Amino acid sequence: MPSNPISDYESLWRDTSIRPPNLSGFLKQHQNLELEDRLAIALLDQRLRWATDQPLVVEDYLQVIPELGYSKHLKQQLVVGEIQARRNRNEVLQADEFASRFPDLDEATWQTLQNQETDRSESRDTETSPEQVSSPAKPAESKPNPLSQSLDSIRTVTVELSGPLDSIRTVTVELPNTLDNLRFGRYRMVRILGEGTFGRVYLGIDDELQRQVAVKIPRPERFTRPQDMETYLAEARTVAKLEHPHIVPVYDVGRNDDGLIYVVSKYIHGPTLAERIRANRPDHGTTALWIAKLAEALDTAHRKRLIHRDIKPANILIEEDSQTPFLTDFGLAIAEDDYLLGAQWAGTPAYMSPEQASGEGHRLDARSDAFSLGTVLYETLSGKTPFSGSTANEILQQVIERAPQPPRQIDGQIPHELERICLKALSKRVSDRYQNVGQMAAELRSWQTGLQPIKSKRQMVPKGLRSFDAGDADFFLDLLPGNRDRQGLPESITFWKERVEQTDPEQTFRVGLLYGPSGCGKSSLIKAGLVPRLSNDVIAIYVEPAEASLRELLASIRRSDAPKTVIIIDQFEQWLHNRRVTPGTELVAALRHCDGGRLQAIVLVRDDFAMAAARFMDALDIPIVQGENFRTVDRFDLEHAAKVLIKFGQAYGRLPETSSGETVLTVPQQSFIEKVVSGLAVDGQVISVQLALLAEMIKQKPWEPETLAAVGGTSGIGVAFLEETFASRSANPKHLQHAPAARAILRALLPESGNDIKGHMRSAQELVAAINDPKYTLSRSA
Repeated sequence: MPSNPISDYESLWRDTSIRPPNLSGFLKQHQNLELEDRLAIALLDQRLRWATDQPLVVEDYLQVIPELGYSKHLKQQLVVGEIQARRNRNEVLQADEFASRFPDLDEATWQTLQNQETDRSESRDTETSPEQVSSPAKPAESKPNPLSQSLDSIRTVTVELSGPLDSIRTVTVELPNTLDNLRFGRYRMVRILGEGTFGRVYLGIDDELQRQVAVKIPRPERFTRPQDMETYLAEARTVAKLEHPHIVPVYDVGRNDDGLIYVVSKYIHGPTLAERIRANRPDHGTTALWIAKLAEALDTAHRKRLIHRDIKPANILIEEDSQTPFLTDFGLAIAEDDYLLGAQWAGTPAYMSPEQASGEGHRLDARSDAFSLGTVLYETLSGKTPFSGSTANEILQQVIERAPQPPRQIDGQIPHELERICLKALSKRVSDRYQNVGQMAAELRSWQTGLQPIKSKRQMVPKGLRSFDAGDADFFLDLLPGNRDRQGLPESITFWKERVEQTDPEQTFRVGLLYGPSGCGKSSLIKAGLVPRLSNDVIAIYVEPAEASLRELLASIRRSDAPKTVIIIDQFEQWLHNRRVTPGTELVAALRHCDGGRLQAIVLVRDDFAMAAARFMDALDIPIVQGENFRTVDRFDLEHAAKVLIKFGQAYGRLPETSSGETVLTVPQQSFIEKVVSGLAVDGQVISVQLALLAEMIKQKPWEPETLAAVGGTSGIGVAFLEETFASRSANPKHLQHAPAARAILRALLPESGNDIKGHMRSAQELVAAINDPKYTLSRSA
């Protein structure tokens, strides 16, 4: 006998080990169910879940089953189901709450519900309790529209709904009567536009200027202390200073005689973006235009250090006549959610950034809004949110941990470039996202103009253990991890490029710090990634540890009319090792000439010299600020390490590549790649120079597991390299000539047994002396 999915789901609820069940997961396992059956399962889940501490509201069910939102009748059943469930919990319901949440349930819909009550009242038996029955409903023609009324007086209407669960449920809904002379200051209230946990929004009339306005009234109970009210008013006044054509302007803030705060803003006649997505998603061009305009609005606010933290379609209004998008609730959402949630996290779970979802409110900045705007872009393009679940906690966990499904897998008509922009904004790592939403807006505008993204032009050319330079710029970007912008640049390049090309000292740094482990590619990043892509208006001077004459050179550059100059100092740990860091030292005095506008410097330093680098920046009187003048270069994660190793193999002709650029490996080759990457990994990361070393070692051999075993595995690759370079019969004769000197230098560099190898440095003079020192020039056999 075939199973009944509705009964199966009910059985899951009876199983206490998995309560509550995962509704979304269950429906994915039964994708061929009729819509009526999916509604039945949702109603069952709704009734049972509201009896627990993890209830879901109607909007949550519409995210799981979007098709229910396309039918007013089906959505109505969910609304009535929630009303019944909340009444069973003894909640006091406000009709205008449902009016604001479901503006499409218009007067005709509520009249249908009332007609159901009228029919039911004629056949109601004597066993019905008085508490469940209200006064008979008024005739339909005299009934006011409950969605346009206030709660000055309350009456109740009892309705019934017969659903697929073969049960009759009685629902008591509180409906408001008329709105009588409700005023706030000079503003006369007309009707309620919406309501939520923050309070209500009314459509009002400014009697002095004779114009419609939106009047927002926070709930009084949200202000637990006198200073809370003053803080809220100060925040509202700050938002009122924002001026942008796509931010709903705030006209006025104040308090009435009863002490209630009100915030008056422009009234935008039209639906929210959430309603527009449900009814008829905009085309791709319109979507890109709207999100670009909203990003530009956000960028204006971010420059004034205002972060929204609740970007979502419900907070975006689309003016009906002009089809212009407006961002609303800017800034005020911050204060409200901070008060309501104890400043732990603020916003709507499905649209939060990972740092918001983790409760790390202190980390929120413009890049958090960029993530949320990326979520809005994703939903507008695909009709679905990137993160969904049966509970708020499940959604938050997905935001923190799960990569979103690429939107083109949902709708193959979505353009590749819009998908790229969307996924870059949705990067889990803050540093991989757009560092300001102005960048996101620019890329959306560029897509609209039809400009194509720049791609790599040629295949990689390995250079052994030497760093890449300007001659390798065409392919070097393919070796870098991270999302790309429209120019094909990863954030690790964009970060420095934007700040170096900036000539306003207030928008850039004087001295920057590039910091990372030995062998992670700092030099290549600058020489092959950054310098070749700098504007022609910038002169880059690349130097090894600086000499005394640098002070006069920098002073003359700063005083001249020459183009902006950036000094890049590599191998800086050598200078730090040999000199004390004090304000009077030569290099410190030289770099004090950097002003950021005409002259600046970037210092590359190894991570084990962190304390010395910090003292150096202190001597310059320049703070180290993440995201402003400081960035790290880290090891590769395993996935990217495998991609880079494959590129080495293709460059050496050891691995195949199709004409389309697709890589198709044999089983032994794939096994080789996996073994190498896992063998080189430390804490899930691989140093990039080790990939280059291994590729150089076996560039003439088959890339298969047997070859790896023959050289002693990944742990023996360094020893094998030295032996082959200086001792094998196939070694270069010049290398054989220098073998004794190389051995002496290595012995001089190695610390005594039991000491930490990090920081064990020798000057060039010491290493030259070691070549002839009997202490280090032992026989080869030794």
